[in-house]
Formats: sequence, structure tokens, C-alpha cells
Amino acid sequence: MVTQSRRSGHPSGGEDSSGDPAHDNDGRTIAMQNSRTIALAAIAGVILLSSAADAQRRDNRCSEATAAEIARLQIDPARIGAISYRAQRKSGGDDGGNRTTRVLAWVDLVDCTGNLVIDLTPSCIFKQAYTTDECTVEGLSSC
Repeated sequence: MVTQSRRSGHPSGGEDSSGDPAHDNDGRTIAMQNSRTIALAAIAGVILLSSAADAQRRDNRCSEATAAEIARLQIDPARIGAISYRAQRKSGGDDGGNRTTRVLAWVDLVDCTGNLVIDLTPSCIFKQAYTTDECTVEGLSSC
């Protein structure tokens, strides 16, 4: 005996024999699931971007130490493009979480291909500085 679905009136049914709307053949449930998936992905993206922005703000706390090192090296401000900060983290350990092991200030120098890198402790104390690629700064080694 063939029963017709209450929704579509089609013998193949708009639902499976269990009455589960997740198996709805008309696509509405699938569209709703796709909409939820897209919404969750968008929310996750915003959270990740917020986390990245928060990390950048935390690392910017070293901007004074970076400026002091640039001044000590007597680098002409006209040579400086952008400055970005990257925290290097180590996971695990006794505290079981991520902890910042150092902060690197990457200073783009506009007159060469490469960067000035200022290596700082997590509390923004200067450790070392070096240049990369073709950039040179008097008194610094290049990596």
C-alpha cells in the first residue's frame, strides 16, 4: 500500500517513513541547515578576526620600546613604512596554556627589500635587533 505524504501529496513522500523532516525532499530543511551553517561560519570568522585584532593590540604595547630602539639606532623616520607586531607563543608547559615567549616588531624599511626586526621580551624589554634580506642598518647584523 502506498501512502501519500501530508506535505507534497506525492507517493514518494515529502518525508521519509519515520516522519523526520530532516529528510524533507522539497529542500526547505536543507536550505535552513545551509543558512545556519553560513551564519555559524560568519560568527566564527568575526571571533577569529577579533582575536587577531586583540593579539595585535596586546603586542602594540611594545610600541614605546620599538620607538626607543629605532631612535637609538638613529634610523631616519622617512625610511620607516609600517610597523607590525607578532607575538611568538609556546603552548603547553606547567601552566598548560599559550604563553608569549617574545614579541617581534617588524619594521618595513621603504628604501630596501626587507625589514628591521626588533626582538623584545613579553614585557617589551629589548633583546636584539637585526635586518633581513637587502636592508642594512649600521651596527646590526643581517639574517
